[in-house]
Amino acid sequence: MLTVTAGTGTQAVAIASTVEGNNDFAISLFQPELVIANPTGTQVLLSASDSISMQAGLIATIAANPDSDDTDTAAENVALVNAIDQFLTETGAVGTAYDVVATGDGTDGTNETLVTNVSTIDMGTGTNDLVVLNSDDGSANTLDFSAEWGKVSVVNFFTDTALAQTNAQALADNLVDGSHIIDFTAWLDDQTDASTDAAADLQSAVRTGTTEIVMAAGTDFDLDGNEVVIINDFAQATATTETWALMTAADIDAALTDILGAGADDYGLANSDIVGTNATATVNRVGTTQDSIMMIQNDLNAGEYKVFNVETTAAGGVETFTVALVGTIDFGGEIDANAVFA
Repeated sequence: MLTVTAGTGTQAVAIASTVEGNNDFAISLFQPELVIANPTGTQVLLSASDSISMQAGLIATIAANPDSDDTDTAAENVALVNAIDQFLTETGAVGTAYDVVATGDGTDGTNETLVTNVSTIDMGTGTNDLVVLNSDDGSANTLDFSAEWGKVSVVNFFTDTALAQTNAQALADNLVDGSHIIDFTAWLDDQTDASTDAAADLQSAVRTGTTEIVMAAGTDFDLDGNEVVIINDFAQATATTETWALMTAADIDAALTDILGAGADDYGLANSDIVGTNATATVNRVGTTQDSIMMIQNDLNAGEYKVFNVETTAAGGVETFTVALVGTIDFGGEIDANAVFA
């Protein structure tokens, strides 16, 4: 993902991203504390052989201009290095901090502004995958989630214009989704059949289109057939209880079903939690169940969503649910109803 090139004359290290697009990354460099025995934590042991190698370098570069008498033991060299609270240039001048001397402008990868790509990417079953979409704002890549997966991190889901704005501005300008498409049809496969023929005769059955809606946490969720429900304002109950990280399919099932009574199974902070549902039965539905997708955003990491498939039985009546966590997606920023779903 990164290339590292060491400079010879300047002792500089150039680090660049190999991922195309507008990708920001930050790198901090620091000198760990050296010790001559029993290192702990981030401390680094300076051996006797390393101390001999370090001696010439300290004499040549350190601002205090020590001589060989000052650097002939490991203890002396450790004291000299640990006393330097900033970095040294090749001339021995002291820099301003242990940090990158010069940083890029966030466009380190190549932006294929003259290449428009339209393609479908089947994400498969990877446990921790990275997908890099085409960075041209006119491109339209489809992310096909065809099977349960672990976690997928998506690069270039947003347009360059959106990335240059604050998240609120990008949402207001409908720039949060670029031209890319999210495909959950492997789960959202509900059909309707308007014919009055025998129930087993499904020749005129058709899949209903996918719809999407952003709903506020703390309210009954609309879980209609072939619908993607996006929840962006979930909040954990405490730092250690009913958190996004600990959230499971069983927690969502219990919250939707209210097994322990209204409100007793709600998950999360009151008024920002996962509660019940008001699913509406699909007209002329084929079969007895209907499927929805719930995408719940991580309240501690904007753009990261747990994706649950919710199969509802007897929608609009005495409902029961089968809930499965099908995977996690990190888009790098919050999505809304402007996102396009297949």
